[in-house]
Amino acid sequence: MLAVEKRIIDEMWKELAILKDMMDGLEVHVQDQMQVVGSVSTDEVKTHYAEMQAQVAKLAEKPGELTKSKSDLRKHKAGESDVELHADLSKEEIRQHKKTRKASRKKAREKDALVQQQRDTVLAGAFGSGVLVPVSGS
Repeated sequence: MLAVEKRIIDEMWKELAILKDMMDGLEVHVQDQMQVVGSVSTDEVKTHYAEMQAQVAKLAEKPGELTKSKSDLRKHKAGESDVELHADLSKEEIRQHKKTRKASRKKAREKDALVQQQRDTVLAGAFGSGVLVPVSGS
């Protein structure tokens, strides 16, 4: 029973790390979108983001439910090799998730750059100058 509980705790920590990474990615995305939008009121978005951040922090601070260190899992003799194998598998899954997320962010940046280029082209055509004038700092 102890090994099963440790696996559950390890999975919870892995999911928490993924949630934190996703929140960081969301923050970057929201900041980028706010720069594109410009002077639109962003108080509601900031409030919602702060609430989500508080919820993730609250999950991380629950005492007694989660072990603070993976090394604590490896100190127990019962099922030691199983726990270490599971920890290594989790690390590989986390690496794969990070790699996928990085590729996704790169693709989103490229898409945003293309959209911005199209906007710049439309604006330049609207003014009839034929010269592309970037609207934003990108």
